[in-house]
Amino acid sequence: MKKHITRFLLLLSQFGNANTSEPDYSTPDKLISAFYACLDVKAGKAIDSLRFTKLFYYSNAQIAAVLPSRKDSSKTNCYSMLITQYISSMRGHTATNRFWEWETGRQAISYANQTTIYSAYALIDVDSKGDTTKETGINILHLFFDGKRWWILTCSYEEASAKFPIPEAYRKKEE
Repeated sequence: MKKHITRFLLLLSQFGNANTSEPDYSTPDKLISAFYACLDVKAGKAIDSLRFTKLFYYSNAQIAAVLPSRKDSSKTNCYSMLITQYISSMRGHTATNRFWEWETGRQAISYANQTTIYSAYALIDVDSKGDTTKETGINILHLFFDGKRWWILTCSYEEASAKFPIPEAYRKKEE
């Protein structure tokens, strides 16, 4: 019996090691897919903070929101927060809300080991009463390749509006 348990544990450890390998961020596509996968959070659940943090090159990277001023809609403000602050705010938000953001199109500009992605997104936010908010916008992600994998250096976003709709060039083409 002891032999069977030992063999089972050995087999289990081999399968466990296969799953503990680093995620594949060898292309910008794979990194952006992982980014959006982190932004699909069921109500009562938390954002995968470890996975989300590991997408960014710097542990103190910032996420910036470019939003119209509440006092004067002709002006724009930029609100910036550390990744840890973003995760904390998302954790509080998804304690009661279902939050899902996904990519709807993209444009990329690349040079050598850097790529800037203009990623159009849509999101749905459902609160505990069932009220649903739908938004679209653009995430701008500056990526860096270190020779092994791609990393996010910075991320900023801005919601689309009547004045600034999502440009056609940023929409996925139907095949």
